[in-house]
Amino acid sequence: MKFLTLLTLCLFYAMPALAAKEDETSPEVENRTRYAVELLRKTCLMYFTDRSGLTAVLDEKYKRAPVERAEKELAFVRAAKGGEVWLAVMSPKTSYTIISETEGNCHVMAQQTNSTLLHKHVKNLALDIRDSGSFNVVDYKGVPEDAKLVKISEFVVKAPDGDVILTARAATKENSKTELAESVLSVFRPPAR
Repeated sequence: MKFLTLLTLCLFYAMPALAAKEDETSPEVENRTRYAVELLRKTCLMYFTDRSGLTAVLDEKYKRAPVERAEKELAFVRAAKGGEVWLAVMSPKTSYTIISETEGNCHVMAQQTNSTLLHKHVKNLALDIRDSGSFNVVDYKGVPEDAKLVKISEFVVKAPDGDVILTARAATKENSKTELAESVLSVFRPPAR
C-alpha cells in the first residue's frame, strides 16, 4: 500500500513538470519568433515613410520572390494595388517573406513561430517606441482573452494632434494549413482622407 501511495504522489508531482516541458519553446523557434519581429522593426517600421529606401535595402539583402509566389503572397495580404515581395531565407527550415504594397502597407510573414512569444515581442516593441519619446501616443491592444484560432495584437502610433501615423498588427493562427504563413506582422498606413 505504501508503494502505491508513493507512486501516486510521484506521478502527481511529476505531471506539472511534464506539462511544462510540452509548453517550452525550443531555442530555434524562439529565435525564429524574435527575428520575425526584429525584421518588422528593421524594414516596415524603419522605412515606413521611405518605400524606395525599403526597396533598396531589401534588394541588397534578400532575393525577390518569383512572380507566381509574389502573386500568391500579395493576394494573401489582400494588397489592392499590388506590390513587391522578397524572400529572406536564413536556412532550409527558416524563411520569411517581406511584402511592400504599392499603397505603402508592409508585411513580414513567418512560419513556425511561437504565438505567445510573438505577441509578447510586439508588445515590447510598442513599449520601446513609446519610451523612445519619438511619438506622443502609442496605444497597445493585447490579444483578447477569448481569442481562439486567430490571435491579434496591435499598436497605434499617433501624432500630437491625435492623427494616426501608423498601425502595427500581429496576427497568428494556430495550426495554420496554408503554406504561406502562420504569423503575419503588418504596418498599415492610415486611410487617405
